[in-house]
Amino acid sequence: MTFKKIAILIIISISFSTFSQTEKGTFFIGASNSLFDFKKKISEPLFFNQVDYEDKFKISPTLGFFIYDKLLVGIDFSYEQFTGNIFGSEENANTTEIGPFIKYYFLETKLKPFSTLSYLVKKWSPNFGSNEESLQTLNIDIGCSYFFSKNISLEFSIAYEREYITNFSRKIEFISSSIGFGIFI
Repeated sequence: MTFKKIAILIIISISFSTFSQTEKGTFFIGASNSLFDFKKKISEPLFFNQVDYEDKFKISPTLGFFIYDKLLVGIDFSYEQFTGNIFGSEENANTTEIGPFIKYYFLETKLKPFSTLSYLVKKWSPNFGSNEESLQTLNIDIGCSYFFSKNISLEFSIAYEREYITNFSRKIEFISSSIGFGIFI
């Protein structure tokens, strides 16, 4: 056997071993961090139009299970902290979110495009005298995972998010992006 044939066999066997990450019965543990948000569109400018967030930190751990090949369902948790100019003074606030998600991987290669749909319930807690607010968020993500090995991936996504503010009957729409990792067990 020539060197070229041996090299091709090695590449094919490595490729087949990377295809099994998204099989039915696989567990998923992941985390992501928000990179940036685009300008928000607000349905009523009463309150949130006077809020200019200058600094934001968000971390989102996730747990899931593949119920079918390439189809992942799970729970998403998030913690977010804002600092910015609210009604002309420097203030901060934080949010916590929890809710289900469903994610579908489109290809069986090392580079796997995906789409995610999630519904989150959010509690917004400002420190500037206002009461806690309840929000509901619908997220639609598209992104890509790169698998470094059979069990580890790096993910980048862009999301459309729509938040409904329960107490004010208002909605906020924006585009965000995130980077994260996944562990497949």
